[in-house]
Amino acid sequence: MSRDQINRYYFNRASKSTVNLRLQKLIKMGLIRRMPIESSMGVIYGYSITTKGFNRIQTSLPYEVQTQSFLSDCPVHDLDLVDIRFVFESKIAVKNYYPENILQACCNVKGSDPFKPFIELNSDALVELNMNTEKLYLALEYEASLKNLDRYKDKIDSYYWAGVRAVLYICQNKKILRALQKIDQMISESHHKNPKLYFALYDKALTDKGELLLTNILGHQFRIE
Repeated sequence: MSRDQINRYYFNRASKSTVNLRLQKLIKMGLIRRMPIESSMGVIYGYSITTKGFNRIQTSLPYEVQTQSFLSDCPVHDLDLVDIRFVFESKIAVKNYYPENILQACCNVKGSDPFKPFIELNSDALVELNMNTEKLYLALEYEASLKNLDRYKDKIDSYYWAGVRAVLYICQNKKILRALQKIDQMISESHHKNPKLYFALYDKALTDKGELLLTNILGHQFRIE
């Protein structure tokens, strides 16, 4: 998490000096680390837990952690996912939100049948929803940059084969969104199934108040209140 995120979500927007003092104290205690991250806005600083910090809190966690890894392959991507997580967790319909680190590292989650396809497909998150009287397990994916299209094809095709009800795709820009829509149209037609992907732009998902609205290639809307 960035300092601004920590301030926003855990310090009720206290003064920057108050937050800095607290973070510096935790760094000196060896419980968290601070690292520079290259972003489109220049260098920002991210904070993550250390092994010592994790050992301090491990007994209070609701999950049994099997694998410990405190490094990120793409820190900017993960910082954006922090904001996405808080958007989803603010919705009444969202019962649970399981980020990738919980899906991949916690053995009591790994042994649960509803979680298996999301673990195998390395979903960015699993969103558990209570919609009317039905419980839904949906994949969440966040795309911050346009990758090789074959990678998208393989992943999306795997979601259709895995039997996942729907995939919620948050896209950083319209170019990424349109590329994914074209792939979903091709794959859904090849499977002779209704499209499973629902899309929203990152900025809109973060700034819209009230319900979160995602739309598939047929124009059907998925609303999360």
